Amino acid sequence: MVRDSDWCGDGADATTLRQFSTAISDVCTVAQLPVNAPPGTRMMVTDASGNLNTIWGSPVAGGGSYNVPVYADTASVWHVG
Repeated sequence: MVRDSDWCGDGADATTLRQFSTAISDVCTVAQLPVNAPPGTRMMVTDASGNLNTIWGSPVAGGGSYNVPVYADTASVWHVG
């Protein structure tokens, strides 16, 4: 196992104290997710195509009936989690 102190890839390490924003700010459908959200933004969607057990970590897709938390990892990609 390799230990990487910069596990976020952003220059911070275990000795750097940072505040993470984990508050879920809004509930919407997948189609309504903001396109230019800053990485780390968290929201809830009401129409995910699968539940948390089957799609955790995957890019979120709409068209379903599952309520799941999502986070932005880049300006245009939202993942379930």
